[in-house]
Amino acid sequence: MNTLIQIWRAYRQCPIGSRLRVLGRYVLCPYSALLGLFPRTGRILDVGCGDGLLLFLLNVESESQARMYAGIDPAADKIKNARLADRSGAEFTVGDVGSLASASYDCVAIMDVLYLMPQADWPKLLDHAVRVLNANGLLIVKEVIDRPRWKRWLTYIEEFAAIKLLRMTQGQSPHFESLETYRAAIERAGTEIIRTEPVGAWRPAAHCLFVARKR
Repeated sequence: MNTLIQIWRAYRQCPIGSRLRVLGRYVLCPYSALLGLFPRTGRILDVGCGDGLLLFLLNVESESQARMYAGIDPAADKIKNARLADRSGAEFTVGDVGSLASASYDCVAIMDVLYLMPQADWPKLLDHAVRVLNANGLLIVKEVIDRPRWKRWLTYIEEFAAIKLLRMTQGQSPHFESLETYRAAIERAGTEIIRTEPVGAWRPAAHCLFVARKR
């Protein structure tokens, strides 16, 4: 079945605006380049999970009983949507990663979260994300970088509309940093970067992937 149809059906109990937001997210984010990076077994946490789309897609892609999923996000309405759409028995929580127990997960994902936060708050989030990882656990980060410049401005306009005008996303006005800035912040949190790669070349945003292992 076409993935867009699967998403539309899975989120059928959610408000129409939420369903459209999730479909837009799927089209604009290069999930196809990300899903194969996640471990086939173990506990996977999505920090800033929003409507739960990443975990939904991971379950569709694998349906492995050896995986367990969890998502956490401060937006209660999005967590409600994630629970309504879930087919994997994932545990969705309203809150932040700082409330979770140490060494609880084999893989932590952070997708398009840092660019909506003040850079001064990155260390706290990343430190907690690494803290909840088991020894040698994977941290997978996908963010939007600041080059090429035309993509940065196009994405800024798109995100400004989503945050300020349509109220579709929580957070501050977006700010896009260099690949090197993101990489350094992730490494300072106690990880070793094992892969850095631009992804989703045809999409309007300059997506970049960072895969790191807990030291």
